Amino acid sequence: MKQSIQQTLVLILFLSLCMFSACKRKNVPAETLFFDLETSKGANWCITGIDELRKGDILVIANGNFLPETVELTSGILFGHAAMVTKGYQHTNIDTLLANSTIIELTGLHIHPEFQLREISALTDHPFAGLRSDSFSNKRTGLRYRLRLNISEEQADQLVAFARAQLGEDYSWNAMKQFRDERKLNEDSDFSWADNSVWSCTLLIWQAVYSVTGLDIDFNKGFFVYSNDMIVHPAFDNSGDHVGRARF
Repeated sequence: MKQSIQQTLVLILFLSLCMFSACKRKNVPAETLFFDLETSKGANWCITGIDELRKGDILVIANGNFLPETVELTSGILFGHAAMVTKGYQHTNIDTLLANSTIIELTGLHIHPEFQLREISALTDHPFAGLRSDSFSNKRTGLRYRLRLNISEEQADQLVAFARAQLGEDYSWNAMKQFRDERKLNEDSDFSWADNSVWSCTLLIWQAVYSVTGLDIDFNKGFFVYSNDMIVHPAFDNSGDHVGRARF
């Protein structure tokens, strides 16, 4: 009974945020919220197809446009998803590429916490949901993106190390962003300002990038960070030889 009441309160809070966000958007220029993937930024804004993954790459599934504070894309599904590549691979077949790469991802499925935040093949089948990873399978073709920051190999290692340090921690849809607090750092040199005890899949990626690079990859700087907010961030714009944003 107590759990049912808590779930109802969470739902009421979420719906309230949706209503608040909808009202708030009336005063926000449309170009800050909606992106036409094909025309708004030009053809090179997002290329189609990938044949390699690298350590530190970010894989995301675009989220639906109904969520509060989200940047709206022309296509997306539910809450979307995000993961970080910890071991890359190269192959022209997407399934083979994913099956031979590893990621750290967090799933909010109703499974034991031990299996919610895990390092796993980017594509693997298993009858038990805790050992299955298919979020980036071909059922999400056109909604899945590979995002790549223009960073050093050392920074890529640090991104992976940050994500791995959180393994074993729990999922929470409303986990909070942590910003650098110089006052607390001065008071306590051991203060872990970027650490959280709970995570959402997108927050883990956002926090890792912010901790290592200082970049806030939430495009609209909202209370929540969604997949779409990261997809459209200019840190992933394609420029010269660097391909930061690819859809597959």
